[in-house]
Amino acid sequence: MMKKTLLALLLLPILAYANDITLISKELYTFNIHDLRNFQRVFGIFSFVETGTAGGETTELAAKTFPQVHSIEIFENNYRIAKKRLDKYPNVRLYLGDTCVLLKDMIQLAPQRRLYWLDAHCSGEGTGGIPGYNPIPTELNIIKAYGSADDVILIDDIRGMYFPDQRALLPVREMYAQIKEMNPHHEFYTIGDIVLIFNRKFYPHVVVSDLVKACSASLLFDPENQAESYLQDIVDKELFGIAASKPYSAEGEKIGKLYQRFYASSGKNGGEITYLLWKALQDLGNHFYNEAAQHFKTLQQTPFAHWRIAAYQVRALILDQRVEEAREVFQQSVQQAYEDYPVIVKQILNDGWIEYLK
Repeated sequence: MMKKTLLALLLLPILAYANDITLISKELYTFNIHDLRNFQRVFGIFSFVETGTAGGETTELAAKTFPQVHSIEIFENNYRIAKKRLDKYPNVRLYLGDTCVLLKDMIQLAPQRRLYWLDAHCSGEGTGGIPGYNPIPTELNIIKAYGSADDVILIDDIRGMYFPDQRALLPVREMYAQIKEMNPHHEFYTIGDIVLIFNRKFYPHVVVSDLVKACSASLLFDPENQAESYLQDIVDKELFGIAASKPYSAEGEKIGKLYQRFYASSGKNGGEITYLLWKALQDLGNHFYNEAAQHFKTLQQTPFAHWRIAAYQVRALILDQRVEEAREVFQQSVQQAYEDYPVIVKQILNDGWIEYLK
């Protein structure tokens, strides 16, 4: 009996600090079923409410995980394909129509607790919907009006699919503002190419990993916010959160997978550059200085350009022993920031380096 008690006491700190929410990478174009089961376990979900059935791949995984599944598809051909695939699941109800019209009815038919999977955007030919139209704001308003405070929301494809003009972060920040307006207790995290939203009042036990917190702050970075405390927090999370992640750890490897799938293997536009930034930071923290310096240089030619990115580039160049290049970048892109925010810049570049670079 004493041995069992001692073992329980030894395990308690491990259990108390285990992360419930970590970065994930989707299998092909949908979830890994273990990720869905984790959401069901962590949040106690009863009903899965999906907008955008497509061929029913995610819907089928949900059918194997949740007591009830409600899914809507606007494109009739996809609806028929999904219906044939899902007829064997008695816990699945499919709807044909516009999510902005029928989501209210779906919510009222789906018992609490609900997990929403918002994926109803137009993704190209054969997917339905209106190209360039983002249904998310309307869907969130419907959830606010007819949902419950303990509902959990997942939003897919945040990498910029809705805004291919490379201004993806502004809409994401607008989405964040809408979520906070819905309920100030809502927490907003990126767990990869997906946003997770839940009400902390109902889920005080949920532990979010430090890497998810850091990536979320980086994604939501507001270049118009010049407050020193805000910039300090961003640099802390990017340098000591993302850069400190290990590329071969269970969670850290997801950064490499997101980078490969949504930046290196795609059009290098829109929100994909988010994953280039995370990869650059991880490379910097794991001594791949040449790769990091090149990535930061590329980022400086995108809407992500910012003095802190230039400072990260300078750090990578110095550690790669390319001091003259580092000096040039510092004088062009960092020196003014050093005068404005000396403490923050010194956190990225130490005093000895700065004296030489000036």
